[in-house]
Amino acid sequence: MTLRKFWLMLRRWRWIVIPGLILAEVAGLAAGYLSPVSYKVQSSYLFLSPVIGADGSAGNPFLQLGNGVSTTVDILAVSLSDVITTESYTENAPDLTYTTVRDTSISAPLLVITVEDVSLANANKTLDALGADLATRLDALQESSGAPEGQWVTATQLTRDPKAVVGLAVPIRNGVAAGLGVILLTLLVMAFAERWASARQRRRESAPAGAPEGPDESSGTAGDVTASPVPGPTPDAPPGDASDRADDYVLVPEPPESRRLR
Repeated sequence: MTLRKFWLMLRRWRWIVIPGLILAEVAGLAAGYLSPVSYKVQSSYLFLSPVIGADGSAGNPFLQLGNGVSTTVDILAVSLSDVITTESYTENAPDLTYTTVRDTSISAPLLVITVEDVSLANANKTLDALGADLATRLDALQESSGAPEGQWVTATQLTRDPKAVVGLAVPIRNGVAAGLGVILLTLLVMAFAERWASARQRRRESAPAGAPEGPDESSGTAGDVTASPVPGPTPDAPPGDASDRADDYVLVPEPPESRRLR
């Protein structure tokens, strides 16, 4: 089908297309309005290793940020995103998602936690819970390894979003999907109507020519009459005059049965 034929079909069935487009717009706006928005909050934690001088005094840990602490960050990121931990946080919040990854854009050992949910309160609550879980798991990991407590790696919260980022991806996606669905349904209805009209036209063109229709029987008129002879005089009857012979034929209405047979 060429674009010109498609355009002509749209014009021919505009009484279907125009209401369909209006309905698609309404459906898209309704779906987008009724879909919940999402809220994303984020926090970052900086991992530091203890520095002890030769005299036993504490040193500056920021001078040794690249001394292998990044490996600890990767281990904690995997520990917080395993299946059991994820299910414990999303069991009562099916729309909640979160990620724990090491920030590879900088050389410092930085762990970034991102939480997204349709509930702002639940997103903030989960972000704080993950931060507390991070500290607990870090201490338990070092304790189980037998490291002296004075040499434990520590995690300090570096940043936290003061305001959540509102996400409109879900409303936009649902609105577009609803609008396109109604448009597709409109095109299907238009195609069905076009096919039905074409089939009806072909039947009319292929039908054999019928006999001409006769006059309407239900509207019997005085014109539907025919000459019918009447019985003449019997042989025994005396011959009549000329006026009697002129009345040998009279006009009588034609019966409907004879019209149908004719």
